[in-house]
Amino acid sequence: MKLAEPMESYDDQIEAMARISCRGAVLIGQELAVDGHEPYRYRVITHAHADHLVDINISIRDSPKILAHPATFELVEVLGISVPSDKTIKVNYGDKISLGRGTLRILRSRHILGSIQVLYTSDHGLSAAYTGDFKDPGRGTEIPESDVIITEATYGSPDYVRPYKDIVDELLADFVSEMLSRGPLIIKAYYGKQQEVMEILRNYGIDAPYIANTRVYRISKIAEKYGLRIGDIFLEGTREASDITRQGWYIYFTHTTRNTTISSKTHGYRHTIIYLSGWEKKLYRAIDNNTYIFSYSGHSDFEDLLFYIDNAKPRLVIVDAYRGGDKAKKFAKYVEEKLNIRTKYQPQNILCKDKLLI
Repeated sequence: MKLAEPMESYDDQIEAMARISCRGAVLIGQELAVDGHEPYRYRVITHAHADHLVDINISIRDSPKILAHPATFELVEVLGISVPSDKTIKVNYGDKISLGRGTLRILRSRHILGSIQVLYTSDHGLSAAYTGDFKDPGRGTEIPESDVIITEATYGSPDYVRPYKDIVDELLADFVSEMLSRGPLIIKAYYGKQQEVMEILRNYGIDAPYIANTRVYRISKIAEKYGLRIGDIFLEGTREASDITRQGWYIYFTHTTRNTTISSKTHGYRHTIIYLSGWEKKLYRAIDNNTYIFSYSGHSDFEDLLFYIDNAKPRLVIVDAYRGGDKAKKFAKYVEEKLNIRTKYQPQNILCKDKLLI
């Protein structure tokens, strides 16, 4: 006679709800692969940054469907990634989607335009939530109660605490206003952060025209379509943009890693260059008389990561080490010791030694 197999414990069931693969896919339940690819699963894109688009072309080819906010689909199109319409499921904040073995709910996240979180509830009533990248938990970012929380840990160390985070928008606007009084500016930042800053500056009364290259211009127009206040923005190389550069009062936005065709001196005006950095010990620092690095991030600092987890009341926390690196291991240990919550980090290099980690 065949003996009955022992039933899984409640903790075992929770443990089986989610994991992070060696290729960075956040696997939830039996049906979802978020920000990475896994065969036969629905692919979810939380936002349009490269480390969350890993293996997207494989997903376009092989996944049954790809889910993302409508703005994210438009942004990845600008980045050269085209998702066929028959593979596309557009989701908005608050949407609930029934899957074969559970329900997916889409939650708001503050990071860049189109950022989402996912909350999956199985037919057995267990839940797992993945934060993606986020900041401002409890305000711009929803905090769901969930059995399992999979979290980012970009700044998962006690060293990463921003004392000025509640007023950083105002401080940035003041800094830009002061620099703009000297002459035209070049602001270098990642896609998405650029558009957030464009709106912040408008909200604080800075009405200097913006100039951008084709990609930044297209992304900014998408942002405007979805409600961001961008205002006057002109495409580099057009007659309007050329007229503005001759006047010497404008802000040129470009990607952090890209060279600009606007030189340090255009039409006799000396530009000030501002790099927007995710982390600096001080609010800003000078590289030289005309180049500054200003600390402005789209990620939670250490305190906000803890705040999110504490309020989500999970039984298990999984820290994303694929994107968080060494900080993920340290953060996992801290959460377990200080919040008394079972915590682990994934993937672990020792388990992925035969697979490529990028």
